[in-house]
Amino acid sequence: MKRNQKPARAAGAARTRPGRKTFAEEAIARAREAYRKAYDEARAGGKVPIWAERDGEGAYRTSMPKLDSIEEIRAFIACVADGMTLNVFRGAESGKMLYAAQVALSLMKVTRKGGRDA
Repeated sequence: MKRNQKPARAAGAARTRPGRKTFAEEAIARAREAYRKAYDEARAGGKVPIWAERDGEGAYRTSMPKLDSIEEIRAFIACVADGMTLNVFRGAESGKMLYAAQVALSLMKVTRKGGRDA
């Protein structure tokens, strides 16, 4: 990179004002908070950690964005990636979720080009 040259922004990176979170960052924060709240409630209710984790994982999944817009699909993918690092998803589940996002994105592109409505 040349001196005084700004670093290139990653392809597809969201534009935000300094200090503001992207929609994907907010979605991840909501999913993590849902996990934490469900886990804490389960532990307070007497569940052992492994079952409290299952409750947290379910809350994480249900708090993830729907696949209704490109922004929500991006946030969904970010949540899946974050969930993978936290071991929220087991086995091939994360791959299936990413495939669902890919299909939703493909359908969105078809309907934008004037193709058939899904």
